[in-house]
Formats: sequence, C-alpha cells, structure tokens
Amino acid sequence: MKKQILFIAICFLSGVVSAQLFGTKFLTTYGFLNPYHIRAFVMGKTEYMQMFWNILWVRTKEYLFLALLGFTPVRKVLPQFIKSVLAYTFGLFLWACVMNMGLYGIVVCVCCIFPQGILYLTAIVLLIKLEVQPRYVGAGYEKSSWLRTSATTLFFTILTIVILVIMGALLEALAGNVLLHMVLQQLLK
Repeated sequence: MKKQILFIAICFLSGVVSAQLFGTKFLTTYGFLNPYHIRAFVMGKTEYMQMFWNILWVRTKEYLFLALLGFTPVRKVLPQFIKSVLAYTFGLFLWACVMNMGLYGIVVCVCCIFPQGILYLTAIVLLIKLEVQPRYVGAGYEKSSWLRTSATTLFFTILTIVILVIMGALLEALAGNVLLHMVLQQLLK
C-alpha cells in the first residue's frame, strides 16, 4: 500500500514538474487556459445536448478501449498504468490552473473534475475489478478469460458501468459545465 501511494505521488509530482517546465507557455497560450478561450466560454451560449453527445462519444471510446485491454495480457499492469496516467494528468492540470489563475485555479480544477469524476472513477474501478473466476468445464478449468464469471454478474457489472458513464457524461455536460461557468464568471469580474 505504501509503495502504491509513493508511486502515485511520484506520478502526480512528475505532472507538476512537466507543467512547470514544458506546459506553462503551451497550456496558457494555445490551450484551454488561454484567457481568450476562457472569456469565450463564459460569454458564449452552450448547447448542452450537443456537448452531452460529444462527451458520451469520447468517453465511450475510452471505456471500450480499456475494456478491450482488460482481455489482453496487458491486464496485469493496466491498474497501475491507469493510476499513473490519472495522477500525472491531475498534477499537470492542477498546476497549469494554479500557474494561470493563482489559488483560484484550484477551484477551477476541482469544478472541472467533480462531480462527474466520481462517477468516472467508480466506472474505472468496476472495469478493473471485473475479476473473472475459473469456470469448471468437463475434466478441468477453462483457460479463456472471457466469461468466467456468471452471466448475471457480468451483465449487471457492465450495465452498471454503462449507467455510470452515461450519468457522468450528463453531469459533465450539465452540472459541471454550469458550475465551471459560474466559477469562471466570478474569476473574470
């Protein structure tokens, strides 16, 4: 457990260092933290349903890719890889927000991640923990990793993941967007 926390902390700090060394000019000049893009987001009208379908399309591709990786030999290192990428990305994004907006950037970062982040992380945990049990076939155990759990357990786990991703996309398009819009309006005053 201590090794995992240390590994995640190192990945987070490497994201912070990356933002400090390489990302300052790129993220604040060309990226979403550009003052022009922030003002355009605050002043513009958002089409929430179009945003929802776009977010759902992107998230579905990501989760399908992770699910497909779960049935390959990469499955053994997939949880560590996902943790490291999430910690690195969070460190990069958090530090870029802080560099661009000061301490107010922490609030912007939290508004960008929550509440949908909780649902997405739960779906990722369920996807990773979709542990398969050996199924008895004839004189021995089946070697394939596909469908070694009971069909009902697999169905309800996949259904739960799908519902979590859809609800996360809804929260990201509606609640997260409105919350971020309110926070950025206060920032620009």
